[in-house]
Amino acid sequence: MWGILIYCVSALLALLSAFTLLAHMNEFFGTDSGVANVAEQSLLTLEVYVPPKRLDDLYQAVDISFGNQMLAVQLDTSSADTFFASDRCSTTDEQSGCFGLKHTYAFNATHDSVQFGKFDKITEKGRVRGDILTTKAEINHKTISNLTVGWIHKSPSNGFEQGSFSGSLGLGMLPISQMWQNHSILPFFHTLAVQGIIPRRKFSLSSPRFGDPDQRFGKLTLGGIEERFAHSHIAYSDTLAFSIPANDSARVEARSDPEAYAWSVELQSIRINGNIVPVAPGRLRPDRKHVSVVDSASPYIYIRTEDFYRVINDFEGLVEVEEHESGDHAWFQCDKMQTLEFKVNEQWIILDPLDLVEAGQKRVKYGMNWCRATLRTRDEERLGDGLMGLPFLRSVFTVFEYDEREMYQYSPRLGLLSTVEKAKIADRYHALYKKRI
Repeated sequence: MWGILIYCVSALLALLSAFTLLAHMNEFFGTDSGVANVAEQSLLTLEVYVPPKRLDDLYQAVDISFGNQMLAVQLDTSSADTFFASDRCSTTDEQSGCFGLKHTYAFNATHDSVQFGKFDKITEKGRVRGDILTTKAEINHKTISNLTVGWIHKSPSNGFEQGSFSGSLGLGMLPISQMWQNHSILPFFHTLAVQGIIPRRKFSLSSPRFGDPDQRFGKLTLGGIEERFAHSHIAYSDTLAFSIPANDSARVEARSDPEAYAWSVELQSIRINGNIVPVAPGRLRPDRKHVSVVDSASPYIYIRTEDFYRVINDFEGLVEVEEHESGDHAWFQCDKMQTLEFKVNEQWIILDPLDLVEAGQKRVKYGMNWCRATLRTRDEERLGDGLMGLPFLRSVFTVFEYDEREMYQYSPRLGLLSTVEKAKIADRYHALYKKRI
């Protein structure tokens, strides 16, 4: 009797929850967000910076107040899940991913609640696990209530890069959100839209560059476009729908149906020092377009192995290659500037030559300084044919835009604007590259 009663009550609560979610989804994916008064909506801006004490720009972060506790979180446009370290994650055990962290999140019974289920996600560093926490956040004095995140108790070794940041802010698309797939919980940016906090379903990003006094900081603008680029001619294109192998299977029949999984561009060609390098055909779409995912959490630019070796073959000066399981990489003479360009969505975008130099990496050999390139090999198919990581994002201003009418019925768009002044790249390179290494 009691078992039947408990079952009925649970079923009723689940039904009510489903109706609530459906109402939010209809409001979110269909009509304009009208939860908040338009006059109360405004752009939310956060300064993007290289974590202090780092001698590179492999990672970038922003500071956000979660539950009145300020935390540094890494920006990740290829994941839609937001999570941060809990005070239960050891900061003194060298084997703990939280080792070295100065700030972890402590539960606050006033505005926090732990949800049913567990947060369990595979990241590039490994598996992170913890509870699902509903809390609040504050940006520019605007409160985001009922924000659900991962509250991490266990993280792989060096999971937070020796205290560089306390968590991750997921700004990717809904289909790749573990919280959405497993618990029907909306991610961070989608929550902003549902609550009507931002005026537009878009955000923009400019990124900092280590060793460059003119680009010490970037900016994340939620709800619109960074003011200094608001009237610029930004080239937009639809993101590419693609299929992904099921359970990492390479078999075509095991792939999912094509879907807009990630912020992506079509990589059409590469030009190195004036020489055209055709790219390998894509593997994730019937039309063989080469899908390159824009990933703000990737320290490098990843391209197919065959493309990588064709590119470095046209480097100026001497080159040495090191093979590695996480991606082959190349060393080149620091005083030989390399001009690398990518043709994406019918436009050529030049990489600032400083961004081809990995900051904090130098070796002396044959009486010369050698720099390590930020280009890597990648042949796996888990998410795209390649990755346009931070070196690419430092050379462009990027807009991530959903359709205002139907967020996912119409393809999200990516806007790109080159921020590199070609006439100045040689002078800037020779004046600044030593500051990067």
